[in-house]
Formats: sequence, structure tokens, C-alpha cells
Amino acid sequence: MLPEQLQRIIGYFLEEATEHIQIIEQGLLALQNTVQAPQRIHQLIRASHSIKGGAAMLGFSSIQRIAHRLEDYLKLLRECPIAIDSRLQSLLTEVFDILAALVSKVSKGFGLNHEDANQMLSLAEPVFDELDAYLRVRIPTRVTVRATTDEHIHVFSGYCTCSREFSEAITSRVDLLGGTITRHEYQGEGIRLYFYLYLPPSPRTENIRQAVELSGAIIGTV
Repeated sequence: MLPEQLQRIIGYFLEEATEHIQIIEQGLLALQNTVQAPQRIHQLIRASHSIKGGAAMLGFSSIQRIAHRLEDYLKLLRECPIAIDSRLQSLLTEVFDILAALVSKVSKGFGLNHEDANQMLSLAEPVFDELDAYLRVRIPTRVTVRATTDEHIHVFSGYCTCSREFSEAITSRVDLLGGTITRHEYQGEGIRLYFYLYLPPSPRTENIRQAVELSGAIIGTV
């Protein structure tokens, strides 16, 4: 690809990313109102997703990662509404500020060097950790049992603050009940978690409840 062509593509990315940054900034300034309006929160999620996609296409992995995490947090607020306090708003704004700063660096040099990218990622990681901890104590894991057969139970987690911790917890509870987890799948940290369980057949429903609730989750549907 010729440099002129690459610069043109980066220019298109910056033009769109700037619009998306403005949308996200406005939404975060009035976050409580934003999460209460489905179309508005969806607009922020879509803006983050678009930045993520454009960054991935151009190889800006730091922008891709931060936009992806911001998108995930916004999805959590859409799926599990909670009261917005100043701390949550501040943490999300910190993530946004890092994202906006990275986009700004690209605009100044039509590129992003590894040193700048790594430095910004190092600033973002502790914010991610604090956000995860904040949400973990405020939004319980919610689990829905989607389907059962004679052999397996398909369990779906609509929200899980920490997939790894919940996976370990439910595995230990299933073991105690004489069952096994035959397979589990993740689709984005904290967003979608699937389990295929085998539990003794009698009483099936009560075993499901024990395994899930003792793991710190809330049963949505059985």
C-alpha cells in the first residue's frame, strides 16, 4: 500500500473517530440520563464499536483494546442498570480520556508509535482494574438456564463481573454435587458466559440452583 493511500485511510478513520469521540464525551457528561435512554446508550456503544473496528483495521491495537473495554462497560450499564455515582462516572471518563488522547496522537502524526501506545495502555490498566472491582460488588452475576437435555444443562450468564472467578466457583460447586462441566465458552470478559453442565438427574432443578447460587450468582430463569 502506498503511503498516500495509507494516509488517506487514516484520514477517514480520524474523521469518523472524531465524531464518535464527541458522541461518547457528550454521553458520559450526562451518564445517568444516558443509561436511562436505550437509544442513547446504544449510540455510545455503537460509537465505541466503530472506533474499535477502525483501529483494528489500521493496526492501532492500543486504541482497539481501550475502545473494546469501553464498549464492554457501556454494554454492562445497558444490560444491568445501576445508579450512576461520581466515582463510576469519573472512572469511565478516565478510560475515555485515554482513548481520546490516543486518537489525538494519531491525528498529529498520522500514526502511533509503540512507546506512546504502551505508555497509554499502562495508564489504562489500573483504571480497568478499579472499574472491574467497582462493578463486581454492585452488579451480581445473573445466570439463566437456557435449555436442558437428558445429558446436559446449557447455562447462560447474562452478566458476570469476572468470568474466571465465576468459572472457578461454579466448577467447585458442581464437583461437590457430583457433576461435571463438559464445556464452557466466553464471549467478551464480563459480557457472555456459557456452560454445559452435567448434574445428577434428581432433583435436577434444585441441583442447578445449588450449584449456581452457591457460586455467588442470581438465578434468572430455570
